[in-house]
Amino acid sequence: MRRCGWMAALLSTILLCTTSLVMPTGAEGADLAAGQRRSTEGQVSPVPSLSEKREAAALTESPTPPRPVPVRLEGLVVGIQTTQDALLLTIASSAVATRTLVLVGPETPVRPIGLSPAVQDYVTVQAILHPDGSLVATYVRIRTEDEWVNQNQLEFRGLITAGPQTTKVASGAGLSDVKEEWAIGGRLVRVDGKDIIGTPAVGKYAHVKGLLGRDGVIKATWMQVWDPAEVAAQFQFEGAIQAGPPDLGIWTIDGVQGVVDENTVVEGVAEIGAVAEVRGRRAADGTALFESIRILAQREREVRFEGLVVDYDIQKEAGLVEGHLALAGQRVEVNGMTFIDESGGRLDRGMWAEVVARWEGRLLYALRIIVSRPE
Repeated sequence: MRRCGWMAALLSTILLCTTSLVMPTGAEGADLAAGQRRSTEGQVSPVPSLSEKREAAALTESPTPPRPVPVRLEGLVVGIQTTQDALLLTIASSAVATRTLVLVGPETPVRPIGLSPAVQDYVTVQAILHPDGSLVATYVRIRTEDEWVNQNQLEFRGLITAGPQTTKVASGAGLSDVKEEWAIGGRLVRVDGKDIIGTPAVGKYAHVKGLLGRDGVIKATWMQVWDPAEVAAQFQFEGAIQAGPPDLGIWTIDGVQGVVDENTVVEGVAEIGAVAEVRGRRAADGTALFESIRILAQREREVRFEGLVVDYDIQKEAGLVEGHLALAGQRVEVNGMTFIDESGGRLDRGMWAEVVARWEGRLLYALRIIVSRPE
């Protein structure tokens, strides 16, 4: 009896230890049991990550509809269609591809008041670009003929690189006149033989005054043509008279010595200390010949300013220079008469420049540009 009791107690102890090693206890067991129960019911799914939750939320959100875009463009009216309540204008614009604009008659302000767009009018348009691609004008400004003339008078100099190309231009009688067109300084210039000094030819240099036409071609109202070698020998500058007057011979103006003879045209009272505009040329031996000396009034004297160069476009061809640069909030034209001193650094954006210039009409022409590195 004692042996049987002892054996039964031993078997119970072994069974208890084995059970504690195999079966989890407490909360761990409860979780496992619950997991087994859910898995048997087919309701367990992996816990989604944060990125998966965001993707799911994005899919459930409704897409935002595209918004109308404000557009501003200007150009030439090349076609008009009239509908019951609107005008459809086809505008050739360099900034935006040619598009059809819908002008809702009484609701779209058109200025100047009383005018209506017509073919060949140059217009500035503010419009709304809708998602369907249509442009609805909200404001139209027509540039009148007087405004066009006042704003598009041009004066420039450049090398003649191509021409002549003949073209027919409609006249007032409804006929066609044949005009010559030349490429001068990268611009197309139409001439009719009037007020032209010299004979245009490829390779020559021209000074042009004209009007920019609505077709983008400049109609010359005056033009003078030179040989490039003559232009390279010419000079122009302003400065104080330091020696010479009133006698003929060698005068010194702004440190430059030149010959003044009976062919020199002198305007105003030339005296020591007076500021003069000098035009001349260099002879074959290098002697400076002063061809004209004009005494300047106080208001005509040169303009001086300096600053960082923010933009420039200067072309050099056949020894000639032309272009422009911008600094200190001012655009300055550069031509064959401009002296550029690059001893302190090459002209480029971000360089410092000191400019001496003079107004010629509405344009400011540089006489001297001194380039240096910014401190």
